[in-house]
Amino acid sequence: MPSVLRIPLIALALALVFAGVGLGVNKLRGALPLVAPLPYESDCPEKIDTSPTVSAARAIKLLTDKAVAFIDVREEEAFKRQHLPGARSMPMSFTMPPTADEVAPLKKYRAVVVYCDTPEDRMARMQAERLRKHGLSAVKVLAGGIGAWRKAAGVKAPVVPKGSGDGDDDGDDDDPLSKKLGTGTGSGTGTGTGSGTGTAP
Repeated sequence: MPSVLRIPLIALALALVFAGVGLGVNKLRGALPLVAPLPYESDCPEKIDTSPTVSAARAIKLLTDKAVAFIDVREEEAFKRQHLPGARSMPMSFTMPPTADEVAPLKKYRAVVVYCDTPEDRMARMQAERLRKHGLSAVKVLAGGIGAWRKAAGVKAPVVPKGSGDGDDDGDDDDPLSKKLGTGTGSGTGTGTGSGTGTAP
């Protein structure tokens, strides 16, 4: 055999051998995909079935229900500026889905309401799907997100004073939503009046 043909044939033979070994290992490991796209196809909003939703009016009533938890999936900075009273921050991330330890505290609630501020509630639907994969069955999405909540509660979006930063750790005491609905603690000043006490999930 001419030496000019020997090298390509050897390379082809090695490629076939390695391909066969790879397929064999993949089969033994449970037919895992050789390539996994990022984000995963199952995480794309178009691939997720429509999640059960709850209206803003209904969410207002559920706010004082200790058996219902509200989850804010927006970025941390947006959460600090304003969020629903008693809501927990769990930002949506393609690369860092919620862990079992993060989801565990939510299992004591009768229902979980997830919200965001993206069109068609896409981020909330994606996070809700991930929570279901951790065993939470009663997960609903707040239709229209925080925008619908503000409209139903008659509350405007927050205005952050220049130079004030985002030093509010919990956001409940001076959150306009808390003042409007009377679910925060302490006395309200500025955009809200009076004092309110109540419970949050």
